[in-house]
Amino acid sequence: VTDAAGATSTASLTVRVGNEPPAVTLALQGNTTFFTDGRVLQYAASATDKEDGAAPASAVVVQVDYLEQGFDRTVVEQGHRQADAVSGFSVGQRLIEGGDCLACHAVDKPSIGPSYQEVAKRYAGQAEAEDYLVQKIIQGGGGVWGEQAMAAHPQLSEQDARAMVRYIRSLGVEAPAVPRLPAAGTYRLDAHRRAENSEGMYFVRAAFTDAGAEGSEPITGQQLIVLRHPKIEAEVFDRSERVLVANDAIARAYDGSFIAFDGIDLTGVTAVTAFTLPPSTGTDAGRLELRLDASDGPLVGTINAGAREGEVRAALQATEGVHDLFIVFRAAQDTGHPLAQLDWLRVEL
Repeated sequence: VTDAAGATSTASLTVRVGNEPPAVTLALQGNTTFFTDGRVLQYAASATDKEDGAAPASAVVVQVDYLEQGFDRTVVEQGHRQADAVSGFSVGQRLIEGGDCLACHAVDKPSIGPSYQEVAKRYAGQAEAEDYLVQKIIQGGGGVWGEQAMAAHPQLSEQDARAMVRYIRSLGVEAPAVPRLPAAGTYRLDAHRRAENSEGMYFVRAAFTDAGAEGSEPITGQQLIVLRHPKIEAEVFDRSERVLVANDAIARAYDGSFIAFDGIDLTGVTAVTAFTLPPSTGTDAGRLELRLDASDGPLVGTINAGAREGEVRAALQATEGVHDLFIVFRAAQDTGHPLAQLDWLRVEL
């Protein structure tokens, strides 16, 4: 493509033919949606390939990463099958691929801006370079690589920008040894205890790279499971009906209103606690019905909202497997007035 000023940019796409991607299976014992403090994760990973057959356990890479905040799960799910299984910087790579970075930069060749490999070489061995580049990404600027200025990215957290910088800088050096786990075993989830934000997510990955086929390069297959903190902010629902979000909470809901969270594993969940606030009109606070897969689906728990601000807990009927979890607002008698406000929910395992 060439713009009106005569600047040209080129992109290419490689289509691989003749090598079936390997199939990777990652199994976790227990809940596959939430982590709990100090949980000992029991896992098993395996891989098979159409051309190579069953993969030896020693060739299957298993990694566990903890990310504090700011990561778009959709970015992970869209790109993880092509992720580099032998890189310790896949979080930064996914952030770059999910943003606008590749519009101006390429990994190994100049574009509007320098290639990431050029950036890595320029700042190799400079201890202070990481902080500098983090601020460069967030604040933008120019003059280092020519007249073209780099756009600011104020929407990025410092943590996300740092993950991106670490990935970029890794391209200029020999790939580091990967902290990897055996194909099957246990892993204690305690990284969140050492983080500034303990309400982040664990990314559990299993990957295998096949031997390639005649005329086709090796392909990496990968499966990813994301474990989230047991506290769920009410306003991050996937679906809703007749609710108003304000001040990071469900501020207004009526009899029959609902919010829903898709794909929640309720295996081992014994109770749910809700933080509610009284209705702004001072009327009946109502109750929260926890239902499976539909707003009128099976009822597995009921939380009676209090007249005062605070936590309200209710036992959850034993439920196995992954379901869409609906939180339905109900009134003792429908008067048309709003019911309790809902700030967050927390599951107990």
